[in-house]
Parts: sequence; C-alpha cells; structure tokens
Amino acid sequence: MPSSGSEPKRPGVASLGGVAPEEILQEADRISASQCFRNSQRLQRFVNFTVQSAVRGSLDQLKEYVLGREVFDRDSEYDPRLDSIVRVEAQRLRRKLREYYETEGATDPVLITFQAGSYVPGFAYRESVPPARSIGTRDQLNPRTVAVLPFLNLSPEPDQEYFCDGVTEDVIYRLSRSPELNVIGRASTFAFKSTDCDLQEIGSRLRAGTLLEGSVRRSGNQLRISAAMLDSETGHVKWANSFDVALGEVFAIQEEIARAIATELRVRVTASGQEKLARGAPDIEAYLLYLKGRQAWNEMNVSAYRTSIGHYERAISLYPEYASPYAGLADAYCYLSLWSGMRPRVALPKAQDAALKAIQLDDDLAHAYTAAAAARLFYEWDFHGALAMAENSTAREPCYGFGWHVYGSCLLACGKSEEALACFQRAVELDPLSLRANRSLGWVLYLQRRYDDAERYLMAAVTLAPDSSETRCLLAHLFVQQDCIPDALDQARQCQGTHPNPVTLGALGVCLARSGQSAEATQVVGQLLEMSTTDYVDPYIIVQTYLALADVSKALEFTEKMLEERTPHAVFLDIDPAFDLIRTDPGFGALVSQIQARANGA
Repeated sequence: MPSSGSEPKRPGVASLGGVAPEEILQEADRISASQCFRNSQRLQRFVNFTVQSAVRGSLDQLKEYVLGREVFDRDSEYDPRLDSIVRVEAQRLRRKLREYYETEGATDPVLITFQAGSYVPGFAYRESVPPARSIGTRDQLNPRTVAVLPFLNLSPEPDQEYFCDGVTEDVIYRLSRSPELNVIGRASTFAFKSTDCDLQEIGSRLRAGTLLEGSVRRSGNQLRISAAMLDSETGHVKWANSFDVALGEVFAIQEEIARAIATELRVRVTASGQEKLARGAPDIEAYLLYLKGRQAWNEMNVSAYRTSIGHYERAISLYPEYASPYAGLADAYCYLSLWSGMRPRVALPKAQDAALKAIQLDDDLAHAYTAAAAARLFYEWDFHGALAMAENSTAREPCYGFGWHVYGSCLLACGKSEEALACFQRAVELDPLSLRANRSLGWVLYLQRRYDDAERYLMAAVTLAPDSSETRCLLAHLFVQQDCIPDALDQARQCQGTHPNPVTLGALGVCLARSGQSAEATQVVGQLLEMSTTDYVDPYIIVQTYLALADVSKALEFTEKMLEERTPHAVFLDIDPAFDLIRTDPGFGALVSQIQARANGA
C-alpha cells in the first residue's frame, strides 16, 4: 500500500507517471498524426525519440548532444555550446504541444509534456471532468455577470440581421453603464451566434450567471421583440416579455428590457443612460444608418473600417446633430491609423475632430471620449490629457472593453506598466472571446517582454480567428524576439495572401533577415518602398526590417519618419523590444526625447 504522499498508480504500472507504456506510445502516434505536427518532421522525430527513450528507460539518450546527433542530424563535430538547435526546437515543441492540447488534443486521455530546461518527457492521465455543481450553487458564477446573446432574426428579410445585432448591442450598452454589473462584451456573446451550445455551456464559458436571449421579427414598420432573462446554471426563466410596437418605438423597448434586468438583479442603470438613443437618434432612419456603420466596423479589417465611414458620413450629412455617428467615425479613423489603412497624420486629426464634435453634441457618450483619448495620445503626444479623456470614458461606461484598451495604452505611455496591464486584462475579462481584446493583451505583454504570457494570449487570438493576418504578424514578431525563427517564418508565410499587404510583407522581411536570408529581406524592403510611392506604408513596418538587417543608418532614418507621420507605434519606442539594436544610439535617444518633451508640455 503506497504511503500517503506517494503518487497513485493504475494497477500493474510501476513508472512513467503511472501511465501505461502502450498508452504513452499511442499518444505519441496521435500527436505525430495531428494537424499541428503533420507538417513538422523535426518535431515528430523529437517527440518519438524522446518518448521511446523514456519508455525504454534510456534516459541517458535524452541529453542535448545525443539529441543533436540522433534527431537533428548534426555531425560528430556538433557542439551544443555553439549550436542551439536542440534548445530552440525544444521551445518550439513545448509551444506546439500546448497548442495541440488546447485544440485537437483537448480530449486525449494522456498528456505528454516537457518542462523548460529538460528533454525528459513527463506523462500523466488527463484529469477527469469535475462533476457538475449542484443546482443552486453560486460559488463561481455571479448572477450580476450578464451575457446578452445575439437576438435571433425572425424577419422574412435576411438583410435585417444588422438591425437584430444593433438591438443586442444597444441592450449591452445600456446595461454596461451600471457600475454594479459585469456585462460580457459583444465579441464573446456573438461567438455563440448560430451555434447549438446549450445555455449552461455558454454561461460556463463566459463565466456569466445571467443570460439574456431574445428575437426580433420585423414586418414593414412593425416589430415584435421577445426577450427572456435566465439563470445560466439552472435554465430557470427569471423574466420574459414580448412587445408588439412600431419601428420607431424600438428605443423604449431596449430601455424597458435593460430596466427589467436591472430590477431583477437589484442594481441600478444610470439615469443618463436610460434615454441615450431615444434622445440621440432624431429618427429611426438615422439609427439604422448608424447600425450599418457599426456592423461594418465590427468586421475588424481595413476594408470594413472604410465601409463604416461611408455609413457614418451619410448619417451625419442627413442628421448633423446626431452624436453617435461622429463617435463611430472617430473609431473608424483611429483603427485605420493603427493598421496602416490611412496616414496617421491625416486619420488621427479626423478622428479627433469627429470625437470632439460627438462630445459637443452629447457630453455623456463614452465611445467619443475613448476616440478623443486615442487621437490625443497618438497624434498630439499629450499623454496626460489623453489619460484624462480615457478615464472619462471608463467612468461613463465601466464595461466598455475598447475603453479599457485605450485607457491601458495611455497608462503605458505614461510609464505605469502594471496599471496598464490591469486595464488590458480587464478588457479580456469583459470580453473573453474577443479577438481584439486577447490580441491587445498579447501585444502589451510583448512590449513588457513577458513573452510566454504574450504567446498565450496571441495564440488564443489565433484560435478565435485563425485567418487574422494581423494576429499572426504579431506572433511572428514575438517568435523573433524569442529566437524561434522557424516558427516566426511559419507564421509570416501564413499571412501572405494573393495581394501584397504592407503589414504582412513587413513581418516576412523581418523573419527572412533574422534567418540569414538577407538578400530576400532586402527585396522585401524594396517592395515596401515601391508600394509607398502609391499607397501609405507605415514607416514602422520598414524600420523593423532594417533593424533585423542591422542597418542602423536606415533604421534611424525611418524611425524619424515614424515621428513625422505620427505613427501610433512611435509612442512606445522607448519600450519596444524591436528597437534594442539602436536603443543606446544618441540619434535614437534624441527621437525618443522629442516625444517625451511634447508629452511633458515642453
């Protein structure tokens, strides 16, 4: 009988973490055949050699020199002190195994792991799923954490989807203004649109104790809106109602739904928020134009941001006193500047003008303060003024995820790194399945050189949106800093589409340069420079490739252009790891000082 401190073992198994050898070998086969590992012969060999050696008890084979010779085909002159192949590939293997067990291998019965600094694999049975909590327990799910699920479109016309989404978003918005509620963000709740997940699963994944679901049927100018509030653990309906109203009365219904939920949860919704859209939208046509703009913006790509601008500008031309389209316009211009869709020195003043106009028309609109803060931060380099604007936004709408993102950026620029990190973490808490929130947290962790944590959130973002080239570019830059060049190149190559994109092309240039392919990287720079003769190319993209090529003179030249163009990345020059090569150069120090002097009002 084992002592109280010994590891429990299955019958007849005396070693290997209590896992049967045949089960370990089966797991190694599953890993090798998986999509994650299928195209990586090196990692397959690494897994199989180490696992088979461990099963045989040949731990003397799991030394760096032996692995270099047996797995990576190094010759007899191989010196691990000079050639880091085994260490680099071990890091890749640990990362790939994490990815595998979060995706394809999520239900595998056996786990194979490698601890940092060791080439001896560890084995364990996957822990069984804990039993469901008994009905009525509230030790984990808080009823005041609310998820508003996408309202179903029951209209005969499928093009009314944007209207249903708008109703959902506006209920989220109204509830978000309560400081007593945690309201899950749009991206996370919309991840369950058109899925067959049950309510208990949704509540568990979003950590939400209360769910709101509903439907909208529109026929001409008549609406039928149904909504129900449920306990996510029991499925018990705590409130439900249906409303048959004219189209123009949608604002009042949104208000009534939010008020009913607040009443059931015994919280308050701020009085200034209860009539926001009813007061702000002059009529239903203005509101519909605004919703179309917001729908486009939520697609989160440069083309969609431009489309949203068209809708917002039409709404403004017809209804110049309506504040919300100005706030949406400011958001769109901010994002165009962040993702090289427009020159920042052109886009950011437009964003600022639109945001300030929105505040002039409605000084309680949180989104407008966020956009004004971003423009003040990245264009004027007024760090403390931007911080005050961002604080205004989060005070008005405590559950606005992008507001926390901008607030965190302002704090980071002011040198308050831990407070900044907390803001980005708050954005993920509010919207855990949001590509934007996870990617942004990964980005700030990268700037803070917390690379393992950054990788975790960037990989989460890739899982949420595998086709997001922007996320894969950030991963490529992260892997470069970790000296995992094969993985960096893999991510960069996956970004390359039919039509060259400066952001993705720049990531490829950096990876080529760091892999020793200087001629190819120089060709990429040439492509970027040629593209810049007809379209805007962020100098930050070009300078990163010059830094990877160790061309200090050109790197300094294009860093100066970053300041001239008001590239948003310029605000973080003093902490960006990509600039370590020139960090001690007096020319670089002078450029950073220009930004700091402006930030300090000099």
